[in-house]
Amino acid sequence: MLETNISYDPTSFDVLIKDIGAQDLHKVISDELNVGYLSDSNQEHDGDVDGIIYGRGFRLICTLTVKIRAKIKFVHFIVDTGSPSTYLSDDALSAFGLTISNPDYFINARINNKDTVVLMSPPGSHFSGINLLGSEFLKFAGATLVAEYHDNCFTLRF
Repeated sequence: MLETNISYDPTSFDVLIKDIGAQDLHKVISDELNVGYLSDSNQEHDGDVDGIIYGRGFRLICTLTVKIRAKIKFVHFIVDTGSPSTYLSDDALSAFGLTISNPDYFINARINNKDTVVLMSPPGSHFSGINLLGSEFLKFAGATLVAEYHDNCFTLRF
């Protein structure tokens, strides 16, 4: 298991995301990224990832493969460098066959073929239906984030 260095309560973390909701991930974002939200993948991806800058909040959104147990899914994430932890929504966890009753529970996962731990997006938070890719993952995966706001796109380089 990956060791985490969390000096805050990740279940009390919140970020105000009012411009994108869970329903947007299924339709609008899936159309923009040309991949179905929570659709199955035959393999884990591990290369660079291109994303879009979307919405009134200029959110950085990309699709990464997530592997939990034996299932691999395409998951849309908002890249949030202000969030140390990475969170998966209840919908995403359900797609992997998981039901989590304790939001403090760390879940072993692989994102873009990199070992990590994720948490459930806290119920009642402003991002409970959204997946956040946090800065701990970016740091430990050795990612480089290049945002091109003039073209409404960005790249995560691994």
